Amino acid sequence: MISCAVLLPVRSELGVDYLDTLLISFPPGTSAEAVQSVWSQVERTVNDSQTINAGVCDMDKNELSALYDFAQVRVAYLSIPFSPSPFASLLLH
Repeated sequence: MISCAVLLPVRSELGVDYLDTLLISFPPGTSAEAVQSVWSQVERTVNDSQTINAGVCDMDKNELSALYDFAQVRVAYLSIPFSPSPFASLLLH
């Protein structure tokens, strides 16, 4: 679980009062209940002004839709995997 207390040493080490963005990556196969539980903690960090924006990594459309329906604090960022290799020939010409 993410808690506000966990972010304190991170913020202290960085010398900041808050984090601009907190991205969470869930392992493949993480249950919707586990995602909701973690996201509730992320929302707490936003509501406590320890984080400004929150986002997720590598979620598919259905997972993101389920989180969107649940979330009180909306997902601000979605990080997706991207490799330029399929486009290498276009980039080189």
